Amino acid sequence: MALLFTAVKAKIGNESAEFFIGGEVESEKDFECSTVYQELCDRADGSELEADMTVYEYGEGEKYVASFAELAYLTLRMENTPNFLESRCNKISEKQMSFDLNDGAMTM
Repeated sequence: MALLFTAVKAKIGNESAEFFIGGEVESEKDFECSTVYQELCDRADGSELEADMTVYEYGEGEKYVASFAELAYLTLRMENTPNFLESRCNKISEKQMSFDLNDGAMTM
Protein backbone atom coordinates (compact mmCIF):
# COMPACT_ATOMS: atom_id res chain seq x y z
CA MET A 1 0.00 0.00 0.00
CA ALA A 2 1.31 3.45 -0.94
CA LEU A 3 0.00 6.63 0.67
CA LEU A 4 -0.47 9.50 -1.77
CA PHE A 5 -0.15 13.06 -0.49
CA THR A 6 0.77 16.57 -1.61
CA ALA A 7 3.27 18.89 0.09
CA VAL A 8 2.04 22.47 -0.37
CA LYS A 9 3.89 25.77 -0.03
CA ALA A 10 1.19 28.42 -0.24
CA LYS A 11 1.35 32.21 -0.25
CA ILE A 12 -1.37 34.84 0.00
CA GLY A 13 -0.08 38.41 -0.04
CA ASN A 14 2.77 38.60 2.51
CA GLU A 15 1.64 35.50 4.43
CA SER A 16 2.78 31.96 3.70
CA ALA A 17 2.33 28.44 5.06
CA GLU A 18 3.47 24.89 4.39
CA PHE A 19 1.12 21.95 4.84
CA PHE A 20 0.07 18.55 3.50
CA ILE A 21 -3.09 17.45 1.75
CA GLY A 22 -4.11 13.83 1.22
CA GLY A 23 -4.04 12.74 -2.40
CA GLU A 24 -3.10 14.85 -5.39
CA VAL A 25 -4.43 18.40 -5.50
CA GLU A 26 -6.64 18.87 -8.57
CA SER A 27 -8.50 22.11 -7.76
CA GLU A 28 -8.93 24.86 -5.19
CA LYS A 29 -11.63 22.74 -3.50
CA ASP A 30 -8.90 20.31 -2.37
CA PHE A 31 -7.49 23.04 -0.11
CA GLU A 32 -10.71 23.40 1.88
CA CYS A 33 -9.98 20.34 4.04
CA SER A 34 -6.82 21.94 5.47
CA THR A 35 -7.05 23.93 8.69
CA VAL A 36 -3.62 25.45 7.94
CA TYR A 37 -5.03 26.75 4.65
CA GLN A 38 -8.09 28.17 6.43
CA GLU A 39 -5.86 29.89 9.00
CA LEU A 40 -3.70 31.32 6.19
CA CYS A 41 -6.81 32.76 4.50
CA ASP A 42 -7.97 34.26 7.80
CA ARG A 43 -4.73 36.13 8.49
CA ALA A 44 -3.73 37.06 4.92
CA ASP A 45 -4.50 40.42 3.35
CA GLY A 46 -4.28 39.35 -0.31
CA SER A 47 -6.89 37.93 -2.63
CA GLU A 48 -4.77 35.52 -4.68
CA LEU A 49 -3.31 32.22 -3.53
CA GLU A 50 -0.10 30.99 -5.15
CA ALA A 51 0.99 27.43 -4.39
CA ASP A 52 3.99 25.26 -5.23
CA MET A 53 3.07 21.61 -4.79
CA THR A 54 4.92 18.32 -4.83
CA VAL A 55 3.03 15.05 -4.94
CA TYR A 56 4.61 12.11 -3.08
CA GLU A 57 3.89 8.50 -2.36
CA TYR A 58 5.01 6.72 0.79
CA GLY A 59 5.25 2.96 0.49
CA GLU A 60 4.74 0.64 -2.45
CA GLY A 61 1.84 -0.99 -4.21
CA GLU A 62 -1.67 0.27 -4.78
CA LYS A 63 -2.03 3.99 -4.08
CA TYR A 64 -4.44 5.28 -1.44
CA VAL A 65 -5.21 8.88 -0.50
CA ALA A 66 -3.53 9.62 2.85
CA SER A 67 -6.08 10.24 5.62
CA PHE A 68 -5.82 13.00 8.24
CA ALA A 69 -4.40 10.47 10.72
CA GLU A 70 -1.84 9.24 8.19
CA LEU A 71 -0.85 12.82 7.36
CA ALA A 72 -0.32 13.46 11.09
CA TYR A 73 1.88 10.35 11.30
CA LEU A 74 3.88 11.40 8.23
CA THR A 75 4.29 14.92 9.65
CA LEU A 76 5.69 13.44 12.86
CA ARG A 77 8.09 11.28 10.85
CA MET A 78 9.22 14.38 8.92
CA GLU A 79 9.82 16.31 12.14
CA ASN A 80 11.98 13.48 13.51
CA THR A 81 13.81 12.74 10.24
CA PRO A 82 14.76 15.98 8.41
CA ASN A 83 15.31 14.28 5.04
CA PHE A 84 12.26 12.00 5.31
CA LEU A 85 10.65 13.12 2.04
CA GLU A 86 13.86 12.67 0.06
CA SER A 87 14.91 9.39 1.65
CA ARG A 88 11.60 7.57 2.27
CA CYS A 89 9.11 8.92 -0.26
CA ASN A 90 8.89 8.85 -4.05
CA LYS A 91 8.29 12.17 -5.79
CA ILE A 92 5.47 11.73 -8.30
CA SER A 93 5.12 15.23 -9.75
CA GLU A 94 5.54 18.94 -9.13
CA LYS A 95 3.14 21.68 -10.14
CA GLN A 96 2.09 25.23 -9.45
CA MET A 97 -1.36 26.62 -8.98
CA SER A 98 -2.84 30.03 -8.37
CA PHE A 99 -6.41 31.15 -7.89
CA ASP A 100 -8.40 34.18 -6.90
CA LEU A 101 -9.91 33.66 -3.45
CA ASN A 102 -12.87 35.87 -4.35
CA ASP A 103 -14.05 34.25 -7.56
CA GLY A 104 -12.28 30.87 -7.63
CA ALA A 105 -10.63 31.46 -11.03
CA MET A 106 -7.73 29.03 -11.15
CA THR A 107 -4.60 28.67 -13.29
CA MET A 108 -2.18 25.75 -13.26
